[in-house]
Amino acid sequence: MTDIPFPATAPIPTAGITIRRLGPDDAADVTHLAQRDSTRAPSGGLLGADLDGSLVAAISIATGQVIADPFRRTAEITDVLRLRAAQIGEPARRRPLVRSLLRPRRRQPVPRPAR
Repeated sequence: MTDIPFPATAPIPTAGITIRRLGPDDAADVTHLAQRDSTRAPSGGLLGADLDGSLVAAISIATGQVIADPFRRTAEITDVLRLRAAQIGEPARRRPLVRSLLRPRRRQPVPRPAR
């Protein structure tokens, strides 16, 4: 009996991967990818990974929801998408934290000792 390598051990193609922001022109591809992944398309600003001109994974920058082609090796690609989405961040997500840090705190009333 000869050893046949399992497809998961095959090298991951990295030469043709492009990570980019997705726009309205990519809506049909995102919808198709979500259908293949049996889920809804993510909302908000999206990053996508193209492999040889075909969209294979996407992530919502706002929510972190990931969709990927279940028939292709995308685990490593989605890890890269998560990392890039964290680096970019959603500006609207960061504002509340900054505002809360700049907002003056309300003073708590100091309890007076009982006499």
